[in-house]
Amino acid sequence: MKKINVPNVNNNETEAILNEWLVEDNSHVKKGDLIAVLETTKATVDIEAEEDGKIKIIGQSGISYEFGSSIGWIYQNESDLEIIYSKEDNSENNDEYTITTPALKFINDNNIDKEEISKLGLKIIKVKDIEHLANNLNSDLIKIDPKQITIGKTVTNSKFSIPDAFNLKKIYVKNAQKIILDYSEKNKIKLGIPELLIFKISRMIENFHFFNGTIIKNNSFLISQSCNIGVTIDLGKGLFIPVIQNTEKLAIKEITTKLMDYKMKALRDSFKSEDFLNPSITISLNMDNDTVLVQPIIFPGQTCMISISAIFDEIIKDGDNFIETKYINLGLAYDHRVINGFEANNFLTNIKIFFEEEINLINKL
Repeated sequence: MKKINVPNVNNNETEAILNEWLVEDNSHVKKGDLIAVLETTKATVDIEAEEDGKIKIIGQSGISYEFGSSIGWIYQNESDLEIIYSKEDNSENNDEYTITTPALKFINDNNIDKEEISKLGLKIIKVKDIEHLANNLNSDLIKIDPKQITIGKTVTNSKFSIPDAFNLKKIYVKNAQKIILDYSEKNKIKLGIPELLIFKISRMIENFHFFNGTIIKNNSFLISQSCNIGVTIDLGKGLFIPVIQNTEKLAIKEITTKLMDYKMKALRDSFKSEDFLNPSITISLNMDNDTVLVQPIIFPGQTCMISISAIFDEIIKDGDNFIETKYINLGLAYDHRVINGFEANNFLTNIKIFFEEEINLINKL
């Protein structure tokens, strides 16, 4: 007898919707058979049977379940089935009726009055019995997008669990922009500041271990074996944070191609679950015009997040003359349990030197 649990498919989320069952209740399955489809705000996920047996469906299609929660069982015989029934207690009982777990969640999500439920005269309340009550709610109420609810949970978790600090560095990029443009035309790619930032971080991370890993129990830190950089992408269809895997092994052209591929997936809403796996550090892209700074959060399981602003014009004095230049603001939110201000400043300074002084070496990289 084996539980069918909702897997943790994305560190940036906490739950998934059970989109549909692909098998019937109490039907036979073999190990490896597809049995259900889950949906997060970012991707769809197929669930496979982990052993041979019969399916007992517990979870209901269309309901969100937290990662790790049980949505069903694979059992072998009738005695197993009796044990399953004894384990799956109903969520709420009173003298008049019993509310199933999915129905209770539906009630809470839609603010349905319990008095309306008691008027139904039913002994067992399921979601299908109360769906019409949600349609009778005040028309002024707007149901919050599940994506926003998920983002809110992540931000709340971050704020309450991570003692963060922040550093901001001004980086001049006028010369870098010219070199990037020349490089793009020569190599027939669309290179930009984000791609170069990903490249630079992946090459310097071995000297900044605490920026690329996670804090675990017993006050220990686990260094990530690779540099997997998550990048925020929001093109009007929701916030996505896909992950470019093993960036320390990728050339600039490969990073550019991968980031462009993710932008196209964001436009088409065609991400797969593997696009979000195992981020070890994240960059928040906020380069829309006049965006001075977006305060980055640190995702639980990581120790920092980098934030890039828009590009700004500035007039500076050069000897007896005044010249026009360009700059960005590069922010770093960092976990003060493992990173101090000295290391944070060095991290940003390394990036500043790269864009202001070492960018001329791009053709040799």
